[in-house]
Amino acid sequence: MERMEKMLSVWLEDQNQRQVPVGMRVVQAKARCIYEDLSKGNDNVKPFSASTGWFSRFTKRYNFHNIKMTGEAASPDTVAAEKFVQELQHIIEEGGYSSKQIFNIDETTVFWKKMPSRTYISQEEKSAPGFKASKDRFMLLLGGNAEGDYKLKPMMVYHSANPRALKGCVKHNLPVHFYSNAKGWVTGPLFSDYLTSKLEGELQEYCAKENLAFKILLIVDDAPGHPTTVQGLCEHIKVVFIPPNTSSLIQPMDQGVIATFKAYYLKKTFDMLGKAVDDKNMSVKEFWKNFSIRDAVMLVDEAWASVPHVCMNAVWRSVCPDLVHDFKGFSVDEDVNKTKEEVVQLASKVGFNDVDLCDVGDLLSHNDELSNEDLIELENESREEAGVEGMAEGDVRTLTSKRLSEALRLFDEGLLILEENDPNTERSSKVKRDILASLTCYSEMLKERMKASQTSLDSFFYVSVGPETQPSISSDRSAEQLLCKKEEPFDLPCITSPSPTFSPSDLDDPLY
Repeated sequence: MERMEKMLSVWLEDQNQRQVPVGMRVVQAKARCIYEDLSKGNDNVKPFSASTGWFSRFTKRYNFHNIKMTGEAASPDTVAAEKFVQELQHIIEEGGYSSKQIFNIDETTVFWKKMPSRTYISQEEKSAPGFKASKDRFMLLLGGNAEGDYKLKPMMVYHSANPRALKGCVKHNLPVHFYSNAKGWVTGPLFSDYLTSKLEGELQEYCAKENLAFKILLIVDDAPGHPTTVQGLCEHIKVVFIPPNTSSLIQPMDQGVIATFKAYYLKKTFDMLGKAVDDKNMSVKEFWKNFSIRDAVMLVDEAWASVPHVCMNAVWRSVCPDLVHDFKGFSVDEDVNKTKEEVVQLASKVGFNDVDLCDVGDLLSHNDELSNEDLIELENESREEAGVEGMAEGDVRTLTSKRLSEALRLFDEGLLILEENDPNTERSSKVKRDILASLTCYSEMLKERMKASQTSLDSFFYVSVGPETQPSISSDRSAEQLLCKKEEPFDLPCITSPSPTFSPSDLDDPLY
């Protein structure tokens, strides 16, 4: 029973994410269906009727008070949307919020390893037994301000706390705020923790950098993972909830930011695939087999950075039209469609000639409902991941001085090749400046490490001469000679560029 209810809750959350309202009878029927599938081959299973009493207890156990429980799909509530826009304008004026201090965050599900249906990889996976990687997903919380100049660090929720591919990675150094729970959804406790331990600090830092008063107006929808209790958690963050059934009309992130992000994510995926096939002589199947959640995290970072600031501002038109700049010639839909066309071209380059715009559009919309088979496979995969030991303390990755020096040397060699062979000197010079500037954090790290090594070596050669250790005059080495030896320099090369030539083989201490 517990297993069935967990799978049913995943299905319900999926329906809610796809904005598909469901009624009690639909939930009861789905519960009986899942129960029957789980009971196959077991003759000692108790009958289950999914009674009204069970339904009431189930919704309380899984806190589905905000789920869209209705008999049929309702149309967006335009009246409530218009009223909210007026109320929001009053809140903004009364609180004196600028466009830089008004934020919106929204969640979306990402099927991170799903290919267009017309690719042979997708077709082969459908007929293969076991877990379908294309059904694996994580939830992202994306957001930014009305000015469009600041995008929040994404919050990611995955069903595994310690995925194999992230073994050795320090989670707080990932380009996302990494969370986990068995279902892979944003829950009330996770959202509250994100708000207090991550978002509040990030927004305070942003306000200080922009010389703004630390007061934030945060607009969120009434999703099940957004409890009303968050309204009083942060003194400087005022949380305002969008009315039910209005997100598709007025929630900024829903007006094009999420669609743009997903289009860029798919494009970045095919970019990575194309480069792997070209540069590493790797087959498409080999690449896709090795494509991991770590790769997905990196692509999330790249795709999120690619969403233009003009898009981040333009999507506020439906809720705060006065805050939108007049960017002539920009259209969110046109930007998404252009990216879709680029995906089709990239797919063709790696041999997916049957992929078209409709196929890409279907993939980005993720409209397929999770079947019972999908739910069972997702649960099994989650169990398997939970049984794998993740980031043991000794498994954390380390960057030694030796490896860092080698990496910087290779950068130097690559830049020298460009400098000596590119006829466009201005271009190669700019690339060199940009890369060296980006590498400054690593070169400074190595400098500090080498300074520490020099200090350690100086201490090693220091000799303290006292009565009990003073050598005789007839000794081969007099005390005077030893003291002079202490003052002789121990040569380590001086770092004069971001890529030093010194590569000490004995400096294998980790760098953090």
